[in-house]
Amino acid sequence: MHEYTISQLQRILAATALILLCLIVSLAVNTPVLAQETTPTPAPENTTLPATQRNKGGDKKQMVQQKMETKKENVQQRIETKKDNLGQRLETRKENLVTRVENRASNTEQRMGDRKEHIADAAKARIHAYTEKMWRRFNAAVLRLEKLADRIGARIAKFEQGGANMAEPKQLLEQARKEISEARSAITEAKTAVETAVSSENPKQAFEQTRTIIQNANEKIKAAHNSLVQAIRVMRANTPERPAAATTSEQN
Repeated sequence: MHEYTISQLQRILAATALILLCLIVSLAVNTPVLAQETTPTPAPENTTLPATQRNKGGDKKQMVQQKMETKKENVQQRIETKKDNLGQRLETRKENLVTRVENRASNTEQRMGDRKEHIADAAKARIHAYTEKMWRRFNAAVLRLEKLADRIGARIAKFEQGGANMAEPKQLLEQARKEISEARSAITEAKTAVETAVSSENPKQAFEQTRTIIQNANEKIKAAHNSLVQAIRVMRANTPERPAAATTSEQN
């Protein structure tokens, strides 16, 4: 390899720089000519475009406009479809909600009806138990009055045989027997009224009427008992001498 000295390298670099400078000047001189030769000649201003090119531009504009209209219509149609679907879903949801509310109301009403029916059945059972107890008490009272009336009638007949005046006691006894018969009729009427009231659509009003009939039966029993007690008193008053056993029997 050749070894260059510093002076030789400096001369080489200077020659290289001179060559580069010449190339740059040559390019700067020739560039305007090349640019002028390659510049295209502009078309005359009054040159008219062919009809086919003009139509092509108008058709393209029209196609773009049609595409925009079609896109707009599609968007509008999608919006309308979504709106209809939303309205339909809302209507379906509303119908389902109404159906659920109606079903709940129906179930609640049915449960209330069952509960009322259960309460009504329990109330009817209590009423039947109470009235049966009351009928037994009334019938037992009437039966005692009938037995007492028979004993008083037997005692009046015995005293009449002894010559005692028993007209007033007999009259009171007949009145008591009539009241006993009326009491039995009132009890039967009250029992029928209670059974009707239990199955009535308005039990409260029906029981108000039934209460009056029951009170009437009770009053008849009391009246018959008072008539028998008064018959016994008058009979004793019209009998100056009576055995102690008879007195004891009459009091019983």
